[in-house]
Amino acid sequence: MRVNAQLIDADSGAHLWAEQFDTPRADLLQTQDEIVTHLARAMEIQLPQAEAARAKRTRAANPDAEDLALQGFAAVVKGGFVGKEADAGYALCDQALRVDPNNVRALWVLSMKFHLPVLFGMSADPKADLKRADELVSQALALDPDNAAAHNSKAWILHERGRFEEAIAERERTLALDPADLNAMMSMAWDHLGLRGNEKGLEIFDEAIRLSPRSP
Repeated sequence: MRVNAQLIDADSGAHLWAEQFDTPRADLLQTQDEIVTHLARAMEIQLPQAEAARAKRTRAANPDAEDLALQGFAAVVKGGFVGKEADAGYALCDQALRVDPNNVRALWVLSMKFHLPVLFGMSADPKADLKRADELVSQALALDPDNAAAHNSKAWILHERGRFEEAIAERERTLALDPADLNAMMSMAWDHLGLRGNEKGLEIFDEAIRLSPRSP
């Protein structure tokens, strides 16, 4: 079965992205699930980039908190999560929280500002950074217990603290809320590797590659 998908900018009519998905027609329900997963993963990669470009073209005079948080997340993704361009995105999330201290997206995105440097070995004070990241993501989950992205961020904080079994439980919660979250699936492989579960980790990586073969 072949499905062709296109993403079009509704304002300008510009063509942003296209992809072709091929899958065996052995089981229609499984086929449907796999196509949805492929599409969701592709959109997860492409939409923040489109949003970042839109944000540069059109600056709202008085953007609300959610718009600031969306623009911030787009800039963080485009900037590679760490570095000068990503920091500009985190600044937008800080601005969003000044407008609305309970903006869930801004909270969990900002948690990455603190826990990712620990993961990448760039933190000057890992203990303090993980503490701040945990505070932000815990606030997000208190406001929205069913936010899949916040659960995945929580899992990374647990991973960086060496609490791999708890991290796996958070990944499982993430995937129960959002089965198409390939980031959570791939991250869970690292959790198993942390437990020396190399075979299980490789099995999860293989499944993630099968579901998202073009994901770097």
